[in-house]
Amino acid sequence: MKRLIIGALASLALAGCSLAPDYSRPALELPAAWNGPEAGQGLEVQWWKRFEDPILNRLVNEALAYNQNMVIAMTRVEQARAYLGYARAEQFPTLAGAGSGGKSRISTEGSGTYGLAKGLGVLQDAIHRIHPAVPGSTPPPREGEAWSASLQAVWEMDLWGKYRNGTAAAREQLLASEAGLRGALLSLAGQTSIAYFDLRNYDAQLSIAKRTLETREEALKIYQARYDEGLISELDFLRAKTETDTMRAKVYTAEYQVATAESALMVLTGRSPRAIFEEVPERGLSIDELPAAPQLPAGLPSELLERRPDIVAAEAQLRAANYKIGVARAAWFPSISLTGQLGTQSNSLDTLFTGASDMWAFGGNVSVPLLTFGRISSNVRISEAAMREAAANYALTVQQAFRDIRNALVIQQRTTAITDTLAIAVDNLRKAVDLARLRYENGYASYLDVLDAERSLFDAEVQLANVRTSHLSSIVQVCMALGGGWVDTPGTPTAMPVPVPTRKAGTAAGQN
Repeated sequence: MKRLIIGALASLALAGCSLAPDYSRPALELPAAWNGPEAGQGLEVQWWKRFEDPILNRLVNEALAYNQNMVIAMTRVEQARAYLGYARAEQFPTLAGAGSGGKSRISTEGSGTYGLAKGLGVLQDAIHRIHPAVPGSTPPPREGEAWSASLQAVWEMDLWGKYRNGTAAAREQLLASEAGLRGALLSLAGQTSIAYFDLRNYDAQLSIAKRTLETREEALKIYQARYDEGLISELDFLRAKTETDTMRAKVYTAEYQVATAESALMVLTGRSPRAIFEEVPERGLSIDELPAAPQLPAGLPSELLERRPDIVAAEAQLRAANYKIGVARAAWFPSISLTGQLGTQSNSLDTLFTGASDMWAFGGNVSVPLLTFGRISSNVRISEAAMREAAANYALTVQQAFRDIRNALVIQQRTTAITDTLAIAVDNLRKAVDLARLRYENGYASYLDVLDAERSLFDAEVQLANVRTSHLSSIVQVCMALGGGWVDTPGTPTAMPVPVPTRKAGTAAGQN
């Protein structure tokens, strides 16, 4: 009968109900494609290799291996995995071993029980002397011992799915943490690429400023000599000197921009404080040598956005909130626990493990909430509100994902046209500068015309470098918005790896 009862209770526990609501993904109106009928594009994992710069590849690999944000994301995954193990263990019995033992000696003066036994013994001895048939007293023992060893088990039956839903919620939290790790990988690769492009942009601006400064310093020497000979006016000479000093200030500005960009890139790649202070990152291709990646093909299916780590994490959080409602609702119903004990107990250590010393016990208890003053109902409402918040966060994440890809695509398309236009403008302005100088030297134009042409050329060259950087960054933004790059032929995406490059300590990267 006992076995039947235990078997029935176990079957009831295994077939217990779940009080969590049925989950369904929030309905959102999504486009089937971007702007065309073509589809079938897959994701490329190491998308930064599209730029064909080995130094960029190395820097991204270092960032993925050494950046502290990656350490934080990995430890969060470890915490979530450990918490899942803890939640899963709540479904099973708790088995514990217990043991106790010791000896004691009773005080003859301080123990009331011993004094009473002693007084009764004196009375019994007096009666024995009067009536020998009555046995005399035996002095109570002052020393004693007690020993026990047992196994104890406690199991709360999961009739209402409290622990199963808690385990499912923990599993979803782990999925969200793993998606967060992939998101950190994607974001860090994008940040490192953009920081590298910014550095190469400032390098280009510094080179343009230095080249322009050298030209103006050489011209200033000529104007100084011509002014000393009285061939040009003081106004022209002062204008030339002012423009030279102004360009020197722009060189200083570009130098500190390069330095701050270097520091930002060093932090992203996880360099030590000493390396950040003393070293500089390597350079690869210049900003105008970096190839523009192919345009995103028209008709890329919107299903790619579902692979974005932030969307995956948001939906996992939503499912976890759904399961937590079941955990909160289970508190309304009775809690049934089974307990058992098996072991030995003896007054002597020598007989502790003999057959006569064995003992066992089993039982159970039921706890039913009767009056909680709104604690359970409030907790249920908290869980339901948290699920609505998670649903709204999921919808917002999807909206932001489509915003990101739309903006990145528009910027990518427009910067391509701007880059081509500015490149033509720079070529024309270089010819205009040469023509203005020739006209000035032959007396057909004022020096102001030369300065205007040089200023226009400098501004256009800087603007061209900025636009090229924006175009490269927009390609990175497209890859990040898609959750990875795109391949030119259909393929199957894989998980993004975490490369671990070898870094030599104490070596400074050279600057090209």
